[in-house]
Amino acid sequence: MWTRRSESRRAVEPRALAGLYWSLLPQALRRQTARHLTAQETDALFTAKDQYRSMLPDRRRQIELQFGSIWHRQATAGIWRWGTAFAAAALMVWNSVEENSLSWTARLLVYNGLVLAVLAPWAIGWFPVWQRRLLLGVEWRWEWVFSSFLVYIALLWLLIEINSSALAGPVRGFVLSRWIILVSGALAAPLFEEIVFRQLLPSLFGSDPYWGGQVTASVLFALAHLPVDGSMFLLYWLAALLLALLRIQTGSLVWGIGAHSLANLVVLLL
Repeated sequence: MWTRRSESRRAVEPRALAGLYWSLLPQALRRQTARHLTAQETDALFTAKDQYRSMLPDRRRQIELQFGSIWHRQATAGIWRWGTAFAAAALMVWNSVEENSLSWTARLLVYNGLVLAVLAPWAIGWFPVWQRRLLLGVEWRWEWVFSSFLVYIALLWLLIEINSSALAGPVRGFVLSRWIILVSGALAAPLFEEIVFRQLLPSLFGSDPYWGGQVTASVLFALAHLPVDGSMFLLYWLAALLLALLRIQTGSLVWGIGAHSLANLVVLLL
């Protein structure tokens, strides 16, 4: 076992590691670094980056495992997770005392939002540090901005058709509950759902970009929203497919999280 591991590590080319490292750097930092390199060196790094991205998934996995060995999980991640859990528990108690006349269906919505807020940082922690930088890093490209805008418009239309604004109905007049649903619906839910339904579940089926996994996860996404009829299921499924296509195009979860969050926020404010 140890010998196979050692051989695997020795087999990884330095150029591939350089390509992975260059992929992790934010675009602004790449530009700053490039000022201290020759044009030939910069071109070599971009070539290595393209070569790394074009490798077979198993080969990329070897490189990523070796590269990941130099990273460690930060203590702040644990503080964030447990801090969020304690804050959510405190809000549940406060909500129960402050707004004790809230109906059980409305309170279920509030608690569901708080549970998602707790799960979101834990979901991020499921990825090793190097993968978080890849999936949650932002690389600015105008075509991705345009695609994200189109997905946002489509999501907004789909959510209005689903009438998600009705979620806020049961908590009208309850300030704390309304704020909890607004924040969790616009931030925690999109973050958790994009991580789970656009990366974790699809990665269980095949290899990147997980076409079959994305379709399967989109079906699970629609079912998880408890559609009351076939048309609502179809709308949720289409929304999930749009976000899956954005994930495949950009190779990042950030653009989908942004489009998803903004669409949820606008609908909840309607």
